[in-house]
Order: sequence, then structure tokens, then C-alpha cells
Amino acid sequence: MGLCLLGRGSGITVNMISIRRCRSTIFPICVLFTLFLISAHANASTDAVVLPTASPRVLHYERLQYIVGFGGLFYYLLLLWGLVATGLASKVRQFSERAGKYKIVVLALTILLLTSITFVLNLPLSFYGGYILPHEFGQSTETLSKWFRDLFVGHFLNVGVYFLAFAGLFFVINRSPGRWPLWCWLASIPVTAFSLFAQPLYIDPLFNHFSLLSESRPLYSQIEALAAKAGIPQAPIYIVDMSSKTRDVNAYVTGIGDSARIVIWDTTIQKLPTDQVLAMVGHEMGHYVLHHVYLSFFESLAGLALLFPICKWILSYLLSKRGKQWGVVGLTDPAAIPLFLLLVSISNLVMAPVSSALSRQVEAQADAFGIQLTGNPVAMAKMFVSIAKIDLSNPDPPAIIQFMYGDHPTLRERVNTALSKEGSRPF
Repeated sequence: MGLCLLGRGSGITVNMISIRRCRSTIFPICVLFTLFLISAHANASTDAVVLPTASPRVLHYERLQYIVGFGGLFYYLLLLWGLVATGLASKVRQFSERAGKYKIVVLALTILLLTSITFVLNLPLSFYGGYILPHEFGQSTETLSKWFRDLFVGHFLNVGVYFLAFAGLFFVINRSPGRWPLWCWLASIPVTAFSLFAQPLYIDPLFNHFSLLSESRPLYSQIEALAAKAGIPQAPIYIVDMSSKTRDVNAYVTGIGDSARIVIWDTTIQKLPTDQVLAMVGHEMGHYVLHHVYLSFFESLAGLALLFPICKWILSYLLSKRGKQWGVVGLTDPAAIPLFLLLVSISNLVMAPVSSALSRQVEAQADAFGIQLTGNPVAMAKMFVSIAKIDLSNPDPPAIIQFMYGDHPTLRERVNTALSKEGSRPF
């Protein structure tokens, strides 16, 4: 019996020791398993959306775009200055006066000839930057005939816009030589509003084909549900055929009043997963709900309020000093048009940092709205990663470029901001 009791007692002792050993082993295993689950979740939600460093190919593409963009800008400024300084603008106006006796005809013909000169002289750079470069890097699907069609449509559209703008400007200057900046600014309010209203209805369809989002379209029910959740169930949502021109992905908001609409590129629906498409659409719904187009409208008016008096002062000074030498007899001389365009371009360059900073704030607000609306910050972050890969975008552009022209936060900033909001409450 003793042996039996001893055996039982030994068994109990051995079992207790085993249990203690098991506990001491199970605890760290549980801790490790928990850490593994946390790590797996982190890898699924965070590591998968870490932006890669821009490849040499992306950086090369970016550098070439900068060369074309900045080179084209300064080349255009030089062309405008050269038209006046060489007296060519004056000679063009003299030719127009011989061709037509009415001032309105002289103005129209001068604008046509001056814009055609700059168009032809700028054509090689436009062709390289707009057609050869994106094809070389596989970003464009546009045929040469379509590219030239859009180029010429844009050119003659500019001619028409310039004619209307300068006809109105010269009329006001003649009527009120001293206070024309004020009257021109007041007139710009309805003109700017109409242009924002008309662009999606009459201008954009000249270049691309648009169709309303319909039940036959992919993601129709999800996008409609998202619009209802955002409180804009009646918002017009259009799909634009961009796949015939580019492999990039994008979406945007345009128009004011009854012409306001959300536009989704068909490449976005074709190339992005469903959650990323909805994230992009949620961002654009933020622009729509928060009326960011109206903010752009007021920003334009503020810029024009500064531009008109500055133009008057600078142009009056230049013409008083060099007008005779250039053959330009006054502000309403059509030969002065290149000077007006030169000052507008320089003012846009000077104001670019302010405009870009305001735009970055607006885009950050739309990002936050989209995240709240979809309740999926990870999808938003992954969408930014997809943009970097598909559009060959540098997640970390040079600081000076971002300061001057960065109208969005950098892709890396947008990814980090989205991931920092992971776990936020649903919209």
C-alpha cells in the first residue's frame, strides 16, 4: 500500500511539475502568438501600403517632365517678349490694318496671327512633351491623329477666348482709361462664373467622351450607395473615356450650379480594385460636398483683383518708356496683347506658391472626407500607392517643386496621413 500511495503521490507530484512547466511554456507561446497576430495585421494594413522609393525610371521621367515644363514656360515667356521687343507684334498689327478697316477685324486678325506664330514656334516642344515623352514611357495610348486634333481644337479655342477677352478689355479701357481695372474686375465675376459653368457642358466634350454612370457600369450600386451616404444622392456622376489617351488613373470634380459633376476616368475603374476606386470617388465627393470649386472661383477673383491694377501700372510704365521703340501706341493697341499675356504668365508664376498651398489644404480636406465616408483609410492609402505605380509618380518630389507647384500633398504624406487615421469612426 505504501508503494501504492507513494506511487500515487509521486504521480501527483510529477503532474504538478508538468503543469507548472506547461504554464511556463504556454505563456511565452501565447505572447509570441499574440505578437504574431498583431504583426500579421500590421503587415496586412500597413506594410502593404508603404510607398516604394521612386525607381531610376520614374526619376528620369520626372526630370524630363520638369525640363519640358519649365523649359516650355520660359520659352513661352521669351516668345511673348520677343514679339514685342523685335517689333514683330507691331508689324502684325499693321498687316491686319491693311487687311481690314474695322477695329474689331484688326483685333481678330492680329490675335489669330500672333497666336499662330507662337503656336508654330512652340510646336516642336509641345509635340515632344505631349506626345513623344508619354509614349516613350508607356503612359500614353493616344494616336497621333487624335493628339493633333486636340492640339488644333485647343489652339482655335484659345483664339476665340483671347478675342472675346481682349475685345471686352479694350472696350472698357477706352470707356474708362483711369478706372478700367475696377470695371474689368467687376465684369470678371460673371465671366469667371460662366466659364466654370460652361466648361463641363461645352468645352470638355470637345476633347473627350462623357457618359452618365448607369446601372450597366461596374460599381454602379457601390458608388450610388456612397453618394447617398455622403448626402448627395442626386449628384451627377460621369465616366470619361480616357483609356483611348492614357494609362493614368484619376477622377475630378468640375462645374458649378447645375453643371457641377463628379467625373471618373474609365482607367480608374479598369485598373484599381473596388475598394480603391471607392476611396478615390469618396475623395472627389469631398470636393463636391465641401464646394471646393467655389473656393477656386473666389481664389481666381482675388488674383484678378491684384492683377488688373498691377497690369495697368506696369504696362503704362513700359509703354511710356519703350512704346515708340516697339511700335505700340497704347494699351488698346492689339500689338500690346503679348505684353498682357506676358504679365499674366509672370503673375501666375509669382502666385504659384500661394495657390499651391491653398490647393494642398483643399486636397487634404477631401482626403479626410473620403476616409470618413468610406471608413477605409487603408484602401485610401493603397490607392495612393497605386497612383504612384500606375502614373509613374514620384512619392517624394523635390521640396522646391512641391513648394512652388505641389497642388496636392506628396503621395507619401497622403499615405502616412491615411494610415494615421486607421481605426477612426465610420462616417
